[in-house]
Amino acid sequence: MNMKLNLKYIQWGIFALVLIASLALSLHKASPGIRPEVSNDERNWTAVSIASYEMYFKNHVRPNVKLDSWFYTYAIENGIDTAAMSIEEKQWFDFSMWTFGWKAPNMGKYIMGSYVESAANMELDKNGYYEMGRVDLQEDPNIYYSRVPEELVYLARRPNAIMNGLSIALVFLTGWLFLNWATGLIASLYLLANNMYMSVNVAAGLDAPSIFFWILAVFFLVATIRHIFRNEKLWKTLALALATGLMFGFAVSSKLNAAMFGYVCVFVFPLAAVAMFVGRKKEKTPFFKSQFGARLLALVISGLIIGISSPLLFVKLNPQVQNETGKKVKVIRLSVDEFFKRRANSQTSKNRQARKILTEVTFKKPAKAFSLISRRNFIVDDTEKYYGTFGNILKFKGNFLDGLFMAIGFLGLLWTGFNKFRKEKKLNGEWIILISFIVMLYGMANFIWIDFARYHMAIYPGLALLVGYGIYTVSEFVSQKLMKKKSV
Repeated sequence: MNMKLNLKYIQWGIFALVLIASLALSLHKASPGIRPEVSNDERNWTAVSIASYEMYFKNHVRPNVKLDSWFYTYAIENGIDTAAMSIEEKQWFDFSMWTFGWKAPNMGKYIMGSYVESAANMELDKNGYYEMGRVDLQEDPNIYYSRVPEELVYLARRPNAIMNGLSIALVFLTGWLFLNWATGLIASLYLLANNMYMSVNVAAGLDAPSIFFWILAVFFLVATIRHIFRNEKLWKTLALALATGLMFGFAVSSKLNAAMFGYVCVFVFPLAAVAMFVGRKKEKTPFFKSQFGARLLALVISGLIIGISSPLLFVKLNPQVQNETGKKVKVIRLSVDEFFKRRANSQTSKNRQARKILTEVTFKKPAKAFSLISRRNFIVDDTEKYYGTFGNILKFKGNFLDGLFMAIGFLGLLWTGFNKFRKEKKLNGEWIILISFIVMLYGMANFIWIDFARYHMAIYPGLALLVGYGIYTVSEFVSQKLMKKKSV
């Protein structure tokens, strides 16, 4: 008993060390001393975060609003009367904020904007520091540029660095509670050792909040399903379902690719219902007082809570889609697709002229995108442009460790989940975590339009858990073989 208690203390102690290390390393990598350079993207995200925060929470109205031409075009085509829109509404579609404004959801921007507002030692430009390009700086005079001071960009990085550190700890906790402790530890170390993952998520952008809330959504979803099968008190289960819906809403309000979590739920809830149906027992009690009836009721209500709370929160946080929500969502989708299509065509043209540019355009080409994802993350193809962890630590031609351990973890989770489903008649964490990884991977293959590292990072929390489970499975297999040899 004492040994078990001591082991728990050691496990929690190691978890605390990983949490502290994750936060410290993330903040370190985000600091101006380590990362003094500021990208144009970071300037724009910081500027629009300040403006969005002021507009939403302080009711600031930006002057000289000019509608983005793509919004105007698709709005007219879909029956939105732009002439009837107030300036308060129009400012969310302002051309100066462009893709950094109305084409991207707001949660991550609110977080960065609020932090900059509270920590800055200067008066902020509530309009986002935007001005038209200057010829003397060799800029396009038809495009808006952000003149946000660098010190504000450094501030905007901090909340993302904190969320990144917490995300790594959450991956540890997810693996520990729903798979096993070793898998959680290995997964967290895998992310900590990945320099690309750390660099992307501590920058001033939307990746860190999106990934943070996605991990929380998966965590609470697994917890909800577990509570349902354990017949926990209904209010506890529904509280977890509400937390799942809120985290889902926050995730998709940070970056639109997190909407893929809806497909995770589409697979998870029917599978849970099947497990309940297969495992049901004949009971003389009334249906909703029976074990099967109570579970099914909790499952249905939980699904409704997630399905209602997440879109309501998304609409509440994003004035871009309020009033005529369906039409505006369609307009945003059409505009974003057109934007990426033109950027992809532009990059293709550039590549034909300069083949040495390491850029691959994959927009709307899922097979090509999946091939690119595999070569960049699972199996080394180009050692100079590889996003995996082992491929960057162990640099030798043909390194396959990331892909190998992912494949072993994938098969291991699939098999373990199947056995538990068959024997226990339950849907466990193995399959839910696996489904969330597959869904995000599929979503990426249908989205990636160019080989930017940040577009790959969304799969890494799930990938880390698969790799962690793969290494755990191999180590267990080897230890069992050694134990057999010793016994002989």
